[in-house]
Amino acid sequence: SKDGKYLGFKSFNEFEEQAPAILDVTTGTVTVLENYVWECGQPSFANDGTIAYTMGNTLIIRKGNERKAFDLGFYTNIANISPDATKVAYSNIDGRMFIINLTTGDIELIGVQDGYNGVWSPDGSKLAIHTAIGTISVLNRVDGKIHDLGNGLSASWANNSNELIYTTIDGYDEMRILGKS
Repeated sequence: SKDGKYLGFKSFNEFEEQAPAILDVTTGTVTVLENYVWECGQPSFANDGTIAYTMGNTLIIRKGNERKAFDLGFYTNIANISPDATKVAYSNIDGRMFIINLTTGDIELIGVQDGYNGVWSPDGSKLAIHTAIGTISVLNRVDGKIHDLGNGLSASWANNSNELIYTTIDGYDEMRILGKS
């Protein structure tokens, strides 16, 4: 979470089922957010503490005791909520990237091939998108332009939302990615 108090993760039970969970790093307390199922997604946090994750094909948005559900039509492991808790970026198994507006339910298709793990800038104006072929692109939400940065992975934004830190890849031809979500 933005305040550094919580860490979201998948909890696994003895039957290898999954449930979204959060760890309170100050107390060590783990809270399982849902019942265990075959597929759930990694929790992500907005600045106000709103949490987003998937349960099967359903995107769940939680804030306090409020819970909203959106049917995505498919499972995705990574559904990252924007800092202002108004949008969620996610992808399907074919690498088509989407952004859902949590107020209207409208879904926008993003023109990046083989995309996954959209990382919001702190001000929510940009989205860094990883690709299955080992590149990073940045979608500028203000003008709609997509900027290809080339080879890279593990993107993280600086606090000013203008600088992106990522790892470049050497020897990519030796690696083969078989799937993403």
